[in-house]
Amino acid sequence: MLPACHRNRPDTSLRCRLRLGTVLAVLHRLGTLVVLALVLARREEEALDPHSHDEQRADLKRMITDQRELKARLDQIQAQQAERPAPHLPDPKHYETTIAQARRMTERETHPTWFHAAYADLAGRLARVEDLLEELGASLSLLHTKMEMIIGQLAAAERQDRAE
Repeated sequence: MLPACHRNRPDTSLRCRLRLGTVLAVLHRLGTLVVLALVLARREEEALDPHSHDEQRADLKRMITDQRELKARLDQIQAQQAERPAPHLPDPKHYETTIAQARRMTERETHPTWFHAAYADLAGRLARVEDLLEELGASLSLLHTKMEMIIGQLAAAERQDRAE
């Protein structure tokens, strides 16, 4: 990059900018070469160290042994599952819930499972929302009636003012 004092100057030549770009590109490539040289030097050191190769082979053998043990355990679990009979799937009509059942569930204090409790809680909350919506609808209807009455009174008062 150019120094801040030279960036927007009209007399800064294209040649100066090209030289600076070339210098930056060379520095970037030089930095890349230095990093590559360091990586290669480290790899050569690792290749010359006989202990690291032995350690790697020992780690590999340990991983292979662990993998074989895991596979044997998985085969054992699959064999145990194959011996068990298939679980009985309930009829889908048992999953259906009527509104009356949902209302009865909301009235209970305890439930057989957490799912039933959550369902009852949700049904109770929805019932409260429905009640609030009905109250809101009634309030809006009353407000609408009052507004019509006020508008009628204002219109009558305006006619009376014109008549006078």
